Amino acid sequence: MFGFFKTKSLFEKHYPKFLAQPIIKASKNHKPITAAYLFVLSDFALMAKGKHKERNETAQKVFATLESKFLTPAEMKLFDKATDLFGEIVRGVTRARGDWCFSNDNGDNPVYNLFLCYGDLIRAPHYLDDYEGSPILIGDMMQQMNFTMKFNYVLEMTKTYLDAM
Repeated sequence: MFGFFKTKSLFEKHYPKFLAQPIIKASKNHKPITAAYLFVLSDFALMAKGKHKERNETAQKVFATLESKFLTPAEMKLFDKATDLFGEIVRGVTRARGDWCFSNDNGDNPVYNLFLCYGDLIRAPHYLDDYEGSPILIGDMMQQMNFTMKFNYVLEMTKTYLDAM
């Protein structure tokens, strides 16, 4: 009746944990980019497990939660844009760059490729406007190494999120 016993979805539990990471929080548009990352991860995992009904239900819950609790209408547009890009990465239509960690690995692991793209967008949010065509962001080597070392923790968080599914 009052929603006291309503349990949070997996997305609702993990999204704030990702946002709390200083390396993520410092990025412009981190909220919609992170929401899109987690959404595409869960969608891909459920699809791979053949859970099509649960996939649709999860998508509807995530959209409703984002619109009511987490993102503004402007951020929802960025979420849609990031979701489209992440979907292309997972399907292999667009190659993950991994500029943030000097990656030239475009292996067959869609989750790792998604992680590489997520790091690119967190480090350089303007890549969202033209991911494939944006010039490589070259900055201070120590700052980039620092970002790489800190952002690699997100891979552990990603594994925890996927294992919970």
